[in-house]
Amino acid sequence: MSQSFTIAEDYVEPAPEHTWVAVDSEDNLGKGFNSKGEMNFWWADGSWSQTADPCFSYADGVYTITTVENGGSEWMAQSSIHAPLDIQEGETYDISFKIVASKALSRYTFKLCEETDDDNTLLYINNLELEAGENIVQLPNKKKTNGSFSEAKMFFEVGGAPAGIDLQISDIVVQKHKLK
Repeated sequence: MSQSFTIAEDYVEPAPEHTWVAVDSEDNLGKGFNSKGEMNFWWADGSWSQTADPCFSYADGVYTITTVENGGSEWMAQSSIHAPLDIQEGETYDISFKIVASKALSRYTFKLCEETDDDNTLLYINNLELEAGENIVQLPNKKKTNGSFSEAKMFFEVGGAPAGIDLQISDIVVQKHKLK
Protein backbone atom coordinates (compact mmCIF):
# COMPACT_ATOMS: atom_id res chain seq x y z
CA MET A 1 0.00 0.00 0.00
CA SER A 2 1.41 3.39 -0.97
CA GLN A 3 1.32 6.33 1.37
CA SER A 4 0.88 9.93 0.32
CA PHE A 5 1.42 12.97 2.53
CA THR A 6 -0.43 16.20 1.81
CA ILE A 7 0.51 19.43 3.50
CA ALA A 8 -1.86 22.13 2.31
CA GLU A 9 0.62 24.90 1.51
CA ASP A 10 -2.08 27.21 0.08
CA TYR A 11 -3.78 27.61 3.45
CA VAL A 12 -0.97 27.36 5.98
CA GLU A 13 2.50 28.61 6.66
CA PRO A 14 5.23 25.96 6.51
CA ALA A 15 6.12 24.44 9.87
CA PRO A 16 9.45 22.66 9.37
CA GLU A 17 9.86 21.74 13.05
CA HIS A 18 6.32 20.48 13.46
CA THR A 19 5.14 17.70 15.81
CA TRP A 20 1.81 15.91 16.16
CA VAL A 21 0.14 14.53 19.28
CA ALA A 22 -1.09 10.93 19.35
CA VAL A 23 -4.65 10.25 18.22
CA ASP A 24 -5.64 9.14 21.75
CA SER A 25 -3.72 11.93 23.55
CA GLU A 26 -5.48 14.30 25.93
CA ASP A 27 -3.92 17.06 23.79
CA ASN A 28 -5.95 15.88 20.77
CA LEU A 29 -8.86 18.32 21.01
CA GLY A 30 -10.55 16.41 18.17
CA LYS A 31 -10.30 12.91 19.60
CA GLY A 32 -14.12 12.81 19.90
CA PHE A 33 -14.29 12.68 16.10
CA ASN A 34 -12.50 9.31 16.19
CA SER A 35 -15.09 7.68 18.45
CA LYS A 36 -18.36 9.32 17.38
CA GLY A 37 -19.12 6.31 15.15
CA GLU A 38 -21.72 8.01 12.99
CA MET A 39 -21.82 10.44 10.08
CA ASN A 40 -24.45 12.71 8.59
CA PHE A 41 -24.93 12.65 4.82
CA TRP A 42 -26.40 14.94 2.21
CA TRP A 43 -25.82 13.66 -1.32
CA ALA A 44 -27.61 15.26 -4.28
CA ASP A 45 -28.20 14.75 -7.98
CA GLY A 46 -27.50 17.39 -10.65
CA SER A 47 -30.67 19.33 -9.76
CA TRP A 48 -29.68 19.51 -6.06
CA SER A 49 -32.38 17.02 -5.01
CA GLN A 50 -31.23 14.77 -2.19
CA THR A 51 -30.48 11.22 -3.28
CA ALA A 52 -29.45 8.03 -1.50
CA ASP A 53 -26.84 8.12 1.25
CA PRO A 54 -23.54 6.41 0.51
CA CYS A 55 -22.87 2.97 1.99
CA PHE A 56 -21.42 3.51 5.46
CA SER A 57 -19.86 1.56 8.29
CA TYR A 58 -17.79 2.30 11.38
CA ALA A 59 -15.46 0.02 13.32
CA ASP A 60 -12.44 0.56 15.58
CA GLY A 61 -12.13 4.29 14.85
CA VAL A 62 -12.44 3.93 11.06
CA TYR A 63 -15.30 5.52 9.10
CA THR A 64 -15.86 3.75 5.77
CA ILE A 65 -17.88 5.37 3.00
CA THR A 66 -18.58 3.81 -0.40
CA THR A 67 -19.52 6.54 -2.83
CA VAL A 68 -22.81 6.52 -4.75
CA GLU A 69 -23.89 8.55 -7.78
CA ASN A 70 -24.02 12.30 -7.20
CA GLY A 71 -24.52 15.46 -9.22
CA GLY A 72 -20.84 16.09 -9.79
CA SER A 73 -20.38 19.52 -8.19
CA GLU A 74 -18.90 20.56 -4.88
CA TRP A 75 -21.32 20.04 -1.95
CA MET A 76 -23.32 17.37 -3.82
CA ALA A 77 -21.68 14.57 -1.79
CA GLN A 78 -21.41 15.73 1.83
CA SER A 79 -20.35 13.44 4.68
CA SER A 80 -19.82 14.99 8.11
CA ILE A 81 -18.91 14.00 11.64
CA HIS A 82 -20.36 16.08 14.48
CA ALA A 83 -18.58 16.28 17.86
CA PRO A 84 -17.61 18.64 20.68
CA LEU A 85 -14.51 20.69 19.82
CA ASP A 86 -13.25 23.74 21.70
CA ILE A 87 -11.93 26.24 19.14
CA GLN A 88 -11.04 29.72 20.39
CA GLU A 89 -10.70 32.90 18.35
CA GLY A 90 -7.07 34.05 18.16
CA GLU A 91 -5.62 30.55 18.74
CA THR A 92 -3.69 28.55 16.13
CA TYR A 93 -4.47 24.88 15.40
CA ASP A 94 -3.11 21.89 13.49
CA ILE A 95 -5.36 19.32 11.81
CA SER A 96 -4.36 15.87 10.60
CA PHE A 97 -6.25 12.78 9.40
CA LYS A 98 -5.77 9.64 7.35
CA ILE A 99 -7.84 8.65 4.33
CA VAL A 100 -7.35 5.32 2.58
CA ALA A 101 -8.88 5.52 -0.90
CA SER A 102 -9.59 2.53 -3.14
CA LYS A 103 -9.05 4.80 -6.19
CA ALA A 104 -7.49 8.21 -6.73
CA LEU A 105 -9.72 11.30 -6.53
CA SER A 106 -8.69 14.50 -8.29
CA ARG A 107 -10.66 16.73 -5.89
CA TYR A 108 -12.27 16.67 -2.50
CA THR A 109 -13.20 19.31 0.06
CA PHE A 110 -12.33 19.40 3.75
CA LYS A 111 -14.15 21.83 6.05
CA LEU A 112 -14.13 22.21 9.84
CA CYS A 113 -16.73 24.61 11.17
CA GLU A 114 -19.17 25.36 13.98
CA GLU A 115 -22.07 22.91 14.33
CA THR A 116 -24.78 25.57 13.92
CA ASP A 117 -23.01 28.15 11.72
CA ASP A 118 -21.21 26.94 8.58
CA ASP A 119 -19.70 30.42 8.16
CA ASN A 120 -17.85 30.17 11.51
CA THR A 121 -15.06 28.10 9.97
CA LEU A 122 -11.63 27.08 11.20
CA LEU A 123 -10.60 25.65 7.83
CA TYR A 124 -12.14 25.24 4.36
CA ILE A 125 -10.07 23.87 1.51
CA ASN A 126 -11.64 22.54 -1.69
CA ASN A 127 -8.72 21.50 -3.86
CA LEU A 128 -7.27 18.49 -2.04
CA GLU A 129 -6.43 15.32 -3.97
CA LEU A 130 -6.33 11.68 -2.93
CA GLU A 131 -4.01 9.04 -4.30
CA ALA A 132 -5.11 5.42 -4.32
CA GLY A 133 -3.93 3.91 -1.03
CA GLU A 134 -3.09 5.63 2.25
CA ASN A 135 -3.13 9.42 2.38
CA ILE A 136 -1.96 11.30 5.47
CA VAL A 137 -3.34 14.85 5.31
CA GLN A 138 -1.63 17.46 7.50
CA LEU A 139 -3.03 20.97 7.75
CA PRO A 140 -0.83 22.76 10.32
CA ASN A 141 -0.75 26.31 11.61
CA LYS A 142 -4.33 27.53 10.97
CA LYS A 143 -5.25 30.59 13.05
CA LYS A 144 -8.91 31.02 14.06
CA THR A 145 -9.71 34.63 13.25
CA ASN A 146 -13.50 35.05 13.34
CA GLY A 147 -15.18 33.68 16.46
CA SER A 148 -15.01 30.70 18.78
CA PHE A 149 -17.11 27.52 18.97
CA SER A 150 -17.49 24.42 21.14
CA GLU A 151 -19.52 22.08 18.87
CA ALA A 152 -18.19 21.28 15.41
CA LYS A 153 -18.82 19.44 12.19
CA MET A 154 -16.04 18.08 10.04
CA PHE A 155 -16.89 17.70 6.35
CA PHE A 156 -15.34 15.31 3.86
CA GLU A 157 -17.03 16.30 0.59
CA VAL A 158 -16.50 14.34 -2.64
CA GLY A 159 -18.94 15.80 -5.19
CA GLY A 160 -17.99 14.42 -8.61
CA ALA A 161 -16.55 11.17 -7.29
CA PRO A 162 -17.78 8.17 -9.28
CA ALA A 163 -19.82 5.50 -7.51
CA GLY A 164 -18.00 2.59 -5.90
CA ILE A 165 -14.96 4.28 -4.37
CA ASP A 166 -14.21 3.20 -0.80
CA LEU A 167 -12.90 5.89 1.55
CA GLN A 168 -11.67 4.99 5.04
CA ILE A 169 -11.25 8.00 7.33
CA SER A 170 -9.39 7.68 10.64
CA ASP A 171 -6.68 9.04 12.96
CA ILE A 172 -8.22 12.52 13.24
CA VAL A 173 -6.14 15.01 15.22
CA VAL A 174 -7.05 18.62 16.01
CA GLN A 175 -4.49 20.18 18.32
CA LYS A 176 -3.22 23.56 19.42
CA HIS A 177 -0.30 24.44 17.16
CA LYS A 178 2.87 22.61 18.20
CA LEU A 179 6.49 22.99 17.18
CA LYS A 180 9.29 20.63 18.27
